[in-house]
Order: sequence, then structure tokens, then C-alpha cells
Amino acid sequence: MVYLYFGVLGSVIGYAFQCAGANIISLVQRKQKIDEEIGKCLLISGVTCFAFGAFLVLSSLAFLPQILVVSLGSLQTVYSLVWHRFFNGIPVSIRQLVGASCVCAGCVLMYQDCKSRMQTPLMNPVQLFHAYSAPTYQTYLTIVCFLHFIISTYNQCQPQSKNNRNLVDTILYSVQGAMLGTQFMVMSKTIGMLLRLHVSHEVNFFNTFNGGFLCATSFVAIISILFWSNRGSIGESRFDISIIKPTNKITWIIFGVLSGGLYFEEIQSAGLVHVFYALLYIVLGIWFGHLDPLLHGVDEPKKEKLFLLTDSSDEEDFSTSDSLNIDVIDSP
Repeated sequence: MVYLYFGVLGSVIGYAFQCAGANIISLVQRKQKIDEEIGKCLLISGVTCFAFGAFLVLSSLAFLPQILVVSLGSLQTVYSLVWHRFFNGIPVSIRQLVGASCVCAGCVLMYQDCKSRMQTPLMNPVQLFHAYSAPTYQTYLTIVCFLHFIISTYNQCQPQSKNNRNLVDTILYSVQGAMLGTQFMVMSKTIGMLLRLHVSHEVNFFNTFNGGFLCATSFVAIISILFWSNRGSIGESRFDISIIKPTNKITWIIFGVLSGGLYFEEIQSAGLVHVFYALLYIVLGIWFGHLDPLLHGVDEPKKEKLFLLTDSSDEEDFSTSDSLNIDVIDSP
């Protein structure tokens, strides 16, 4: 039970650092687009926050059920609302507050299910390897491959357009990427379990099978996250950004819960109905609570109220640009 509490705390804090790092990196990218000077410390702080948060989240996978860790990732929607409200000065609407409440309710439900109904036993490399041949997971992988082929065929038959605003095409594109991309979470939890067993001297990586299994798992994890990152960047350039962003978050959580829940048999332990209700709250919360500064706030990052991210030189530049605008307006 102690591992559960520490794991949940690590996930909650880790996702907060990831959200802060991602927002700082996004700020840097927006400033670069308008050729504004960026301090190296700002970029380094963003990368460091994101990396530290990812480390905490991946570490918690060694102790927590994957369905809980993935579900807690929806808290980034709440963190984003806090960030944009206090750092960018973007007001939060009632709809977004309702969405944040739904996310919190879904996370609490998932936590209660995992706390009262499920323990996550450690699995050695042989057990993890044989888990791939379990009928339930084999069926899941077969369906994933079949759907991936069908969606790929459908996309090839569709006319390519730069700004495709078809909701069905957007959802299918996101589903196709999430089905394979979420294997990163399964591989990461597998690696976390192996490292935990190695620390307790129960697994020796110098063994041929153990070392090979660890390398193969790490390779699949890297390929999966690169595939998902590439699909995300391409999707944001092809589809309506107001739809593809929350859709990507939703499909990532749904298939992250499905893949880990079936591979580690977590859904059977927690209960399918309980997991469904928790996911329903989370999905609705992400959809209603999504906030993007380019869509809901000021387009130009110069005008954002970045109280904790600007220095005196930035403030002088803002005041200078404002005075120039006033002079131009007053001139005949």
C-alpha cells in the first residue's frame, strides 16, 4: 500500500512537471516564430522540467497499475488551465471548469478501483514474455493490426487536403496512431518491472534471455514513442488543431488503459464497468476542459502576461512597442 501512495504522488507531480516543461517549450517556439530573442535558461528549464516529470511518471509505472498511471495523465488538462490562467492571463470558462472537475472525478474513481480491488504483482522476464501469448492480449493485437490496415486503406482512398476538418477523419487518424503509440506505456512498465527486480537482485541482466528481452523491449518503446510523436506533429498540420489536440489526448488514454489493462490483466481485476465509468468522466473532462492559448487567448506571445517568465528587458521591449503603436495612431 505504501508503494501505491508513493506511486500516485510521483505520477501527480511528474505530470505537473511535464505540463510545465511542455508549456515553456511551446512558449519558446512561439517566440522564435516572431524572431524574438530567447534566453537559453528558459529553454533549458523547459527541457529539464519535462525530462524530470517523465522520469517520475515512468518510475511510478514500476509500482502502479498502468491503467491508473495513464488515467492520471489526464490531470495535465487541469494543470494547463492553471498555467494559462496565471501565466498567460487567459480566462477560464465555466465549460473548462466543468471539464476539469470531470477529470478529477475520473481520476479519483480509477484510484479507488485500483486501491480496493487490485494489486500489481511483479512479473519476471519469462512471465512478461509469455504474457504476449495470452489469448486476450493476442486478440487485442490482432484487432489493432486489422483496424490499422483498414484505416490506412481508408486514408489512401480519401483525397489529401492540407486543412481537413472532417471529424471522422480526425478521429480515425488519432486512433490509428494511439493504437500503436501506446505500446510505449506497456514497454515502459515492463522495463520498470525489470529494473525493480534487478535492484532487488532477483533478475540478472547478464543472462542472455533477460538482457535480450530488456533490449528488445527498450527498442519497441523507442519506436513507439517516436511513431506517436511524429503522428502528433503531422496531425496538427493536417487537421483542425482545436479537434486533433484533445482527440489525441483522449485516444492516448483510452488505448493506454486498454493495452496495459489487457496485457497486465488489470481491467479484469479492477472491473470493466468501474474502468468504463472512470474513463467516461476523463474523456468528457478532456474534451470540455481543453484550452489552447492560440485558440482561446491572445495569438501573439508578446501580449501574454508571463509574470514569472519575463525579465526587465522583456518588459522594456513591451513598453517600447506599445509607445511606438501610440505614436503611429496619434500621427496625422
